[in-house]
Parts: sequence; C-alpha cells; structure tokens
Amino acid sequence: MKKGLLWIGIIGIIISNIGNYLYYQSQQLEHPIFLKHFYSHSFYQNDEYSFPFFYLTNKANPKKIKYIVADNVAAYPNNQTTQDLVSNTSDIHPVDEYNHQYLLSDYISFSYDSIPFDEDGTWSFQEISVYFTDGDYITTDIGKVVFKDKMENDNSEAIDFTISESNSDGLGKFKGYTTESLQIEKIETLLDEKLKNDIDLRINGQKVSLSNNEEIGSANLKEDDLIEIQWKIDSLSNAFEVELYLIGTTETGKPFVTPTFVSSQPTIDQKKVNELIKEGDKQ
Repeated sequence: MKKGLLWIGIIGIIISNIGNYLYYQSQQLEHPIFLKHFYSHSFYQNDEYSFPFFYLTNKANPKKIKYIVADNVAAYPNNQTTQDLVSNTSDIHPVDEYNHQYLLSDYISFSYDSIPFDEDGTWSFQEISVYFTDGDYITTDIGKVVFKDKMENDNSEAIDFTISESNSDGLGKFKGYTTESLQIEKIETLLDEKLKNDIDLRINGQKVSLSNNEEIGSANLKEDDLIEIQWKIDSLSNAFEVELYLIGTTETGKPFVTPTFVSSQPTIDQKKVNELIKEGDKQ
C-alpha cells in the first residue's frame, strides 16, 4: 500500500515537471520579436544619427544585435566593442523585464554617406534583416523609418521652441515663441498616413490633422506670441521619434518650415508581451 502511494506520488511529480517544462517551452521565443518603430529624421551632409530599436528576447538566451541590413544598407549598433561581437550575453541592460523575456534596445547608427536617397530626397524602409552575435538572423517588419535630405533655406527660426515635455502615458507638449508675426498653415511629417490615427495633435488647443492636403485654418500669431503644441500617442507599445514640420508664411510673405520632434519610447506589460508572442506564433 505504501509502495503504491509512493509510486503515485513519484508519477505525480513527474507529470507536474513535464507540465511545467512544456509550459516553459511554450513561453519561449523561437526568434526575438521586434516592436513597431515609426522614425523620421532629416540629415545634413556628413550627419550621423542613431535610433533605438526595441525587441523582446528570451531571458534564458538573450540575443544581441551585431548589425542590421535595410534595403541593402548595413547599419551597426553604437559603441559596439570587440567583446560584444564574440559574447552573446555581455552587458545585458534590459529596458524592462517580464516572466520569461527581456525588452532590450540597441541604438543603430545611420550616416548620411550610406543613405541612398531617392530622387525626391527621401529614403525609407519597413523591413530589416537582423544579424545577431550568436550567428542567428531574422527578417522582420519594423514599422516604418523615413530619412530626408535636409531642406535648405527653410527659415526654421520663425518659431523658437524652448520647452519640451513628455511622459510614459503617451502625452507630451512643447512650447515656444514666434520670432515674427506669421500664419501656420499646416503640419506635415514624413509619416503622415502611418501616424494620422496614432497621434492626436493640437496647437494652442486647436485640433489639427497630420495631412499634406489639409490646412489648419486660422493659426495667425503675432511676434512673441506663445505657441503650445500638445500631442497624445495612442499606440503606447510602439516607438516614435518623428519630425513635425510647421509650415506657413510670415507677415512679410516669406515662407517658413520649422521642425520639431514628437518622441515616445514603448511601454508594454506582461499582457501585451503574451499578445505579441501569440501574434508571432501565427506568422
């Protein structure tokens, strides 16, 4: 009788361990999952700029980026060392931590000389191939990244932005003053269609649309008037670093284009991680 109970207990432990192992395996990623990124940036000649790319990777075997390839252009992490190239787990500094995964980020650097700008002065990509330090690689949708050859004579000093604020709730604002009397006619980005449903934008309380074809209306400002632009991002699990171009005409009839930035790092919880894992399993 006692031996029977003992065997029942042993079998129960084995079944439990098998169940735990199968559950653990079901929570492991076959490959890292990259979040969606929406980035735009204007480049001067000889300019170099870095963007953070966020991805989920298993705690048990975290992967680090060796380099990426986008539209035949290779780009590398900032401050990459020889140790980074030979070690897969050195210097793991997670942005966040979950039950079985880390959220990591690597700043990937792009230089003006390496960018194959199109005839319209832009270059964009939505898919990248990622090569990891352990020899693994994946090709994945990244969202959308757009670069632009810097516009000349844009009279960017028409508005002087002095204060910028943002928080983890997707809310932010920037304030500035006009340097002369002017009218803001519209706001554009290089990602208008991608962002028109993600960003709620207001100028001095007036809601505006991110559209190349829609004018703001009456946004007339005198010299030294305060201008406050408020923004709210709905997709908190995405990464944003987007240039906004305020376009208009000064009182003297001179056109201007003043750039400013909307920036937000992704915020995800365990529930969102589970959703991303399920979505990845279906692909």
